[in-house]
Amino acid sequence: NGGGAIEIIAANDIILGSNAMISCDGEAGAGGYMFAGGGGSGGSILLAAGGAVKIGGRLSVDGGHGGVKKGIPKKNQSDVGHAGAGAGGRIALFGQSVTVAENSSISILGGRVGNCENTHMDIRSYNCAGDNGSLFIQSDIESEMSLDHTVGAMGTRGSLLIRPRSIRPAYNPLGLISSCQSGPEFDFASATQPSRISFYIRLGNSSESDWDASFELRDARWSYLTSKSTIKYTAVVGLVFGKEIRHKTNYIGAPYDDSHIGMMQTILPVTQRKRWIKVDIRLDW
Repeated sequence: NGGGAIEIIAANDIILGSNAMISCDGEAGAGGYMFAGGGGSGGSILLAAGGAVKIGGRLSVDGGHGGVKKGIPKKNQSDVGHAGAGAGGRIALFGQSVTVAENSSISILGGRVGNCENTHMDIRSYNCAGDNGSLFIQSDIESEMSLDHTVGAMGTRGSLLIRPRSIRPAYNPLGLISSCQSGPEFDFASATQPSRISFYIRLGNSSESDWDASFELRDARWSYLTSKSTIKYTAVVGLVFGKEIRHKTNYIGAPYDDSHIGMMQTILPVTQRKRWIKVDIRLDW
C-alpha cells in the first residue's frame, strides 16, 4: 500500500516539536517463495500556515522496500523474482516563514530492493530501487519568525519573534552584494502615505554585531533594488537598534552596508536588552 496523504492548514503557526513525527511511508512488499510483492510508494505531506512553519521533529514519505523472494532461482533464470521498491513521496511546506531545525529530519527516500536471503540471487544486475521523492518549500521571508507566547508588550500575551539570517539575495544578476539580512517586508499601496507608524521592539541577548535590527521605510523591496545596475536606494526614514538607537531621514544606503549608520543621529545612547521599547513615527507628507 502507498503512504496516503496528510494535509494540515493553520491560520497561524504550525510547530512540530523535537519528539513529534508525521509519517506517510509506503509499506514494504510482502515476501514469497517464488515471487515477492513490490513496495508501496511514499505518500504526501502538506503543511500550510498563515504564520510560521517550524519543523523540529521528523517528516517522512519514504517509499516501501521491495519484497524478498525465498526460493532459489533455477540456473540461467532471467526472472529472479525479487520485487521492486516504491518511490519516495512529496513534502510541501508553505508559510510566511519556514524553519527546519538542525536536529530535525525530513526524509523522501525511495525504497530499496529487498535484500534477498538467498546468496545465489544476484540482485545487483536488476535496478529496481525506488527513486527519491521531492521537497518543496515556499517562504515569504527568509527570517525565522514565529509567535512567542511567553512574553508580550503592554500586557499582551504574545509577540512576534524574529531571528534574521544572512542570506544570498534572490535576484542579484550583477553580483554587487554577497548577502543581506532578511526580515519581514510589507508593501503599501502606491497611493498610500502612512501618517503614523508605531511598534514595540525588544532586543534579545547581546550578539557579536553592534547592530541587531533596523527599520526602514523605503521606495522598494530589496529583491527589486538588487536587480538594478546600482543597489543604492533612498530610505524615507530609518532606525537601527543595538548598543544604542540611531535614526535618520532621507538618506541613501545599500543593503548590508553599515557605512550610513555613522551618519545617523543617536537618540538613545544606551539600550537595555530584554526591555520593551516603543517606537512612534509620525510622517508629514
